[in-house]
Amino acid sequence: MAAASGGDGMTRSGDNATGLLPFHVDGKPAPHQLSSPTSREGARRIRPLASGLRELVLDALRDAGPVSLDGLGGGTIQELAEVVATMRGKPVKETTICGRLGELRKQQLIFNSGRTRMGNGGVQVTVYVHRVHAGEHVRGGVG
Repeated sequence: MAAASGGDGMTRSGDNATGLLPFHVDGKPAPHQLSSPTSREGARRIRPLASGLRELVLDALRDAGPVSLDGLGGGTIQELAEVVATMRGKPVKETTICGRLGELRKQQLIFNSGRTRMGNGGVQVTVYVHRVHAGEHVRGGVG
């Protein structure tokens, strides 16, 4: 299978001759940049952990509830990293959560709520919600 480039600038390859391990999300390899040894290594190392991390992110968003008018509920990447770290009992990087959110969004299990909250860096960040808490306006008519 030839390498293909997604619209996000990441290269994806299904050819095991590249030395990359296939990812187990819909049978696709982990997103990575073929020209970057560190990106390939990250894709290889996250493979055995990704499924469990996705489940923890889903659980955290389900437990967080819907985003209310006062801004509570749902979760940002930063908030989810903290919650998942507590659930696992060890630190989780925001970049790890970001990758899992992308996978879960593609599977339409979570959605961008359309709301933002102030993040640790003093900028507004996206609030995500679990599918069970996303209204039709958030899901875009899906589900």
